[in-house]
Amino acid sequence: MGEIISAGRRARDLVTQILNFSRQSPEERQPMNLSPLLKEALKMLRSSLPANIALNLNITASDDNVMADATQIHQIMLNLCTNAAQAMAQTGGSVEVEMADADGGGPVPPRDQGKPEWFVRITVRDDGPGMDAETMERIFDPFFTTKGPGEGTGMGLAMVHGIVKRHDGHIIAESAPGKGTVFHVFLPRTPSLERPRTEPLPQLVFTKGRILFVDDEKALVDIGKEMLEGMGFEVVTRTSSIEALEAFRYRADDFDLVITDQAMPNMTGLELAKEMLAIRPGIPVILCTGFSEAVSYERIREIGIGDFIMKPILRQEMMEAIGRLLGEVRPDLMASR
Repeated sequence: MGEIISAGRRARDLVTQILNFSRQSPEERQPMNLSPLLKEALKMLRSSLPANIALNLNITASDDNVMADATQIHQIMLNLCTNAAQAMAQTGGSVEVEMADADGGGPVPPRDQGKPEWFVRITVRDDGPGMDAETMERIFDPFFTTKGPGEGTGMGLAMVHGIVKRHDGHIIAESAPGKGTVFHVFLPRTPSLERPRTEPLPQLVFTKGRILFVDDEKALVDIGKEMLEGMGFEVVTRTSSIEALEAFRYRADDFDLVITDQAMPNMTGLELAKEMLAIRPGIPVILCTGFSEAVSYERIREIGIGDFIMKPILRQEMMEAIGRLLGEVRPDLMASR
């Protein structure tokens, strides 16, 4: 056991180094206030912009705390504001940056992203020449640029789009010839996975049932299957979210509960749960996640997910989560854990 633990720690450290090198590490995302970050970025920009470009910042957001990588937020602001300034280089003009509550009026993120009050909106607006519809369709494509040879790589907006997506956010662009350009960046506020306090449930007893357990890691699927079968359940497992959806679509009424991982290829746990709930409304779903910034308790309840478990999954927490949805833990199961 000691050697297994030691090998696991070495693997963990190696993966952390690789992720840090590629700058995709979730550890780089930390709770932070956006206001000081925006002020710092614009102060840096001011010294590099031509004198005929005005740069203004207006902050009205009531809550600007987000889970973000400060360096990448800087990159977003530098790219959007520099592009705006370059569009007005010949004529001059102003770049207006605003940070506001997404539910305070104005554009909002798509409905499938969640409620507007979960987001803070950063708007970068210029009064430059604007873009036509054909150009707008391609602005986020890698290597597409409207600048002349040697003036741009075409990676700026593509990189901004990628950073926003990695922060579980959304970006909207608005423009028309002669009417300037506006970018709206929506970033999710720091979520809370804290459940509302409730009175203890009465002691109930599990009944036999069938559970669909989904995780893209086979080792975790095997552990979950063994754990659930030890509680008396029949367990069907899948290591692909696509295959899990097909199995559920084929015989949705055969399952009493679905337990799914959040971070999976092709389709996340949240997306999988939405599809399953559309097929069979009310099916109890438990979401398992290793990164608290990916979801919030309010968001999963809005979707219709019954409960969540933070990884690593412990037997007692699993039993308690199932108990909240299907009944409560039998004394003999508690004694055997």
